[in-house]
Amino acid sequence: MTTSHAFEFYLMTLMRGETKVDAVLSSVGMTAHEMRDAVREVEEDVAFEFRIGRPAPRLDAYCRHLGAPLETASEPMDASAQSYVGSLRHRFRLILFPDVDFVLRTHPEGWVWGPEFVRRPGRPPLQVTRLEDLEPWKVVESDVIRSLGPFASESAWNLGKDVSYLVDRDGVRREIWLVFDLALLQRVEIGG
Repeated sequence: MTTSHAFEFYLMTLMRGETKVDAVLSSVGMTAHEMRDAVREVEEDVAFEFRIGRPAPRLDAYCRHLGAPLETASEPMDASAQSYVGSLRHRFRLILFPDVDFVLRTHPEGWVWGPEFVRRPGRPPLQVTRLEDLEPWKVVESDVIRSLGPFASESAWNLGKDVSYLVDRDGVRREIWLVFDLALLQRVEIGG
């Protein structure tokens, strides 16, 4: 297994889109247990969680697994993020995620922050007519916001976010939940 594949499997261990994860594992003849074993080295090297007594990984540690970034650019910042001004955005292409790119940001002091999936440049913008038709691992959070506006509700934590929209279907008001990890859609859940 290449180090980039191991990193992609590491990302999959962080995702709640079990259907997509299981499909990928099945296609490569791997079990979830084998996947977890395969990513131990990646987790030791570049895990996204804070570890007491260990410095945060630098970009070069990620590049050992991902190769050189396809692009590096300034990270656009708003006034509320003063402590991150001067950060850079590094874009990578991952084989198991062909419809999106992966971004890591570096703070001016060198540490990595803000891992997420983004729309691949040159891909047509998302055209959403029914939330229920959104396909996991092809849609990023910013696409949904740009197409449908702000969420009715959201719950966010380290790398994940659950959001909802209220929609009328056949005269019935329903809540539709979108589950994102690393800003990539994992699944769509329709409330009763």
